[in-house]
Amino acid sequence: MLTTLGLVAIATVSVWWPAYRAAKMDVVDALRRPDRTILIASHNLDELARLADRVGIIDHGHLQRIVDVRATQRQVTEGAAYRLVVTRNEELVASQFPGARSMGGGEFEMTGVSLDVINAGVSALIQGGAQVSALHPVHSALEQQFREAVGGRRSTDR
Repeated sequence: MLTTLGLVAIATVSVWWPAYRAAKMDVVDALRRPDRTILIASHNLDELARLADRVGIIDHGHLQRIVDVRATQRQVTEGAAYRLVVTRNEELVASQFPGARSMGGGEFEMTGVSLDVINAGVSALIQGGAQVSALHPVHSALEQQFREAVGGRRSTDR
Protein backbone atom coordinates (compact mmCIF):
# COMPACT_ATOMS: atom_id res chain seq x y z
CA MET A 1 0.00 0.00 0.00
CA LEU A 2 1.31 3.40 -0.98
CA THR A 3 1.41 5.62 2.08
CA THR A 4 3.60 8.46 0.91
CA LEU A 5 4.50 9.80 -2.50
CA GLY A 6 7.58 11.96 -2.86
CA LEU A 7 8.41 14.02 -5.93
CA VAL A 8 11.98 15.11 -6.57
CA ALA A 9 12.49 17.38 -9.57
CA ILE A 10 15.80 16.83 -11.30
CA ALA A 11 16.94 19.79 -13.36
CA THR A 12 19.55 19.63 -16.10
CA VAL A 13 21.58 22.16 -14.11
CA SER A 14 22.87 19.21 -12.05
CA VAL A 15 25.06 18.28 -15.01
CA TRP A 16 26.94 21.56 -14.64
CA TRP A 17 26.73 21.97 -10.88
CA PRO A 18 28.15 18.93 -9.05
CA ALA A 19 27.19 20.33 -5.61
CA TYR A 20 23.53 20.36 -6.68
CA ARG A 21 23.80 16.75 -7.89
CA ALA A 22 25.32 15.62 -4.57
CA ALA A 23 22.67 17.48 -2.57
CA LYS A 24 19.91 15.95 -4.69
CA MET A 25 21.31 12.45 -4.12
CA ASP A 26 21.38 13.16 -0.38
CA VAL A 27 17.72 14.23 -0.49
CA VAL A 28 16.71 11.05 -2.33
CA ASP A 29 18.68 8.90 0.13
CA ALA A 30 17.03 10.67 3.09
CA LEU A 31 13.54 10.18 1.62
CA ARG A 32 14.05 6.53 0.63
CA ARG A 33 11.93 4.05 2.63
CA PRO A 34 10.36 0.69 1.73
CA ASP A 35 6.84 2.14 2.00
CA ARG A 36 7.58 5.26 -0.07
CA THR A 37 7.57 5.86 -3.80
CA ILE A 38 9.80 8.65 -5.09
CA LEU A 39 9.29 9.94 -8.63
CA ILE A 40 12.32 11.44 -10.36
CA ALA A 41 12.12 13.08 -13.78
CA SER A 42 15.50 13.11 -15.50
CA HIS A 43 17.18 12.56 -18.84
CA ASN A 44 20.46 11.56 -17.17
CA LEU A 45 20.50 7.75 -17.43
CA ASP A 46 23.69 7.31 -15.38
CA GLU A 47 22.18 9.32 -12.56
CA LEU A 48 18.93 7.35 -12.72
CA ALA A 49 20.85 4.06 -12.62
CA ARG A 50 22.51 5.23 -9.36
CA LEU A 51 19.34 6.58 -7.73
CA ALA A 52 16.45 4.41 -8.86
CA ASP A 53 15.24 0.87 -8.33
CA ARG A 54 13.00 1.04 -11.40
CA VAL A 55 13.02 3.41 -14.37
CA GLY A 56 10.06 4.10 -16.64
CA ILE A 57 11.14 4.96 -20.18
CA ILE A 58 8.77 7.44 -21.80
CA ASP A 59 9.02 8.30 -25.50
CA HIS A 60 6.78 10.87 -27.17
CA GLY A 61 4.42 10.85 -24.19
CA HIS A 62 3.99 7.06 -24.02
CA LEU A 63 5.43 4.69 -21.44
CA GLN A 64 7.57 2.29 -23.49
CA ARG A 65 8.84 0.04 -20.71
CA ILE A 66 9.71 -0.20 -17.05
CA VAL A 67 13.26 -1.34 -16.29
CA ASP A 68 14.26 -2.96 -13.01
CA VAL A 69 17.64 -1.25 -12.69
CA ARG A 70 19.12 -3.68 -10.17
CA ALA A 71 18.08 -6.75 -12.19
CA THR A 72 19.50 -5.44 -15.48
CA GLN A 73 22.64 -3.84 -14.06
CA ARG A 74 24.84 -6.82 -14.92
CA GLN A 75 22.81 -7.96 -17.91
CA VAL A 76 23.88 -6.79 -21.33
CA THR A 77 21.78 -7.48 -24.40
CA GLU A 78 23.22 -10.06 -26.77
CA GLY A 79 24.90 -8.29 -29.67
CA ALA A 80 25.41 -5.02 -27.78
CA ALA A 81 28.38 -2.87 -28.77
CA TYR A 82 31.62 -3.56 -26.88
CA ARG A 83 34.86 -1.63 -26.54
CA LEU A 84 38.08 -3.68 -26.52
CA VAL A 85 41.40 -2.11 -25.53
CA VAL A 86 44.62 -3.92 -26.48
CA THR A 87 48.01 -2.58 -25.34
CA ARG A 88 50.24 -5.11 -27.11
CA ASN A 89 49.96 -6.84 -30.52
CA GLU A 90 46.82 -4.95 -31.49
CA GLU A 91 47.28 -6.13 -35.09
CA LEU A 92 45.91 -9.52 -33.95
CA VAL A 93 42.45 -8.07 -33.31
CA ALA A 94 41.42 -8.12 -36.99
CA SER A 95 42.02 -11.87 -37.21
CA GLN A 96 39.68 -12.58 -34.27
CA PHE A 97 37.16 -9.80 -34.82
CA PRO A 98 37.07 -8.97 -38.56
CA GLY A 99 34.25 -6.45 -38.08
CA ALA A 100 35.95 -4.57 -35.24
CA ARG A 101 36.33 -0.86 -35.92
CA SER A 102 39.63 0.69 -34.82
CA MET A 103 39.13 3.77 -32.67
CA GLY A 104 42.88 4.44 -32.50
CA GLY A 105 45.31 3.92 -29.64
CA GLY A 106 44.61 0.19 -29.42
CA GLU A 107 40.86 0.68 -28.89
CA PHE A 108 38.34 -1.24 -30.98
CA GLU A 109 34.56 -1.20 -31.09
CA MET A 110 32.66 -4.38 -31.89
CA THR A 111 28.94 -4.58 -32.63
CA GLY A 112 26.65 -7.50 -33.27
CA VAL A 113 29.07 -10.04 -31.80
CA SER A 114 27.76 -12.74 -29.46
CA LEU A 115 29.21 -13.17 -25.99
CA ASP A 116 30.51 -16.63 -26.99
CA VAL A 117 32.42 -15.12 -29.93
CA ILE A 118 33.78 -12.31 -27.74
CA ASN A 119 35.02 -14.74 -25.09
CA ALA A 120 36.62 -17.09 -27.65
CA GLY A 121 38.21 -14.15 -29.48
CA VAL A 122 39.67 -12.57 -26.34
CA SER A 123 41.05 -15.95 -25.28
CA ALA A 124 42.69 -16.39 -28.70
CA LEU A 125 44.12 -12.86 -28.55
CA ILE A 126 45.74 -13.53 -25.19
CA GLN A 127 47.07 -16.90 -26.32
CA GLY A 128 48.50 -15.17 -29.40
CA GLY A 129 50.45 -12.70 -27.25
CA ALA A 130 48.08 -9.73 -27.18
CA GLN A 131 47.63 -7.87 -23.93
CA VAL A 132 43.97 -7.01 -23.33
CA SER A 133 43.66 -4.16 -20.85
CA ALA A 134 39.89 -3.57 -21.02
CA LEU A 135 36.67 -5.01 -22.38
CA HIS A 136 33.35 -3.37 -21.58
CA PRO A 137 29.96 -2.61 -23.09
CA VAL A 138 29.86 0.74 -24.88
CA HIS A 139 26.49 1.51 -23.26
CA SER A 140 25.27 0.82 -19.76
CA ALA A 141 22.51 -1.76 -19.40
CA LEU A 142 20.01 1.06 -18.74
CA GLU A 143 21.09 3.00 -21.83
CA GLN A 144 20.83 -0.19 -23.90
CA GLN A 145 17.26 -0.65 -22.61
CA PHE A 146 16.53 2.99 -23.48
CA ARG A 147 17.91 2.59 -27.01
CA GLU A 148 15.82 -0.53 -27.58
CA ALA A 149 12.68 1.14 -26.22
CA VAL A 150 12.95 4.25 -28.40
CA GLY A 151 14.33 2.65 -31.53
CA GLY A 152 18.04 3.33 -31.15
CA ARG A 153 17.94 7.05 -30.35
CA ARG A 154 20.04 8.32 -27.48
CA SER A 155 18.77 10.70 -24.84
CA THR A 156 20.93 13.44 -26.42
CA ASP A 157 19.38 12.96 -29.90
CA ARG A 158 16.32 14.98 -28.99
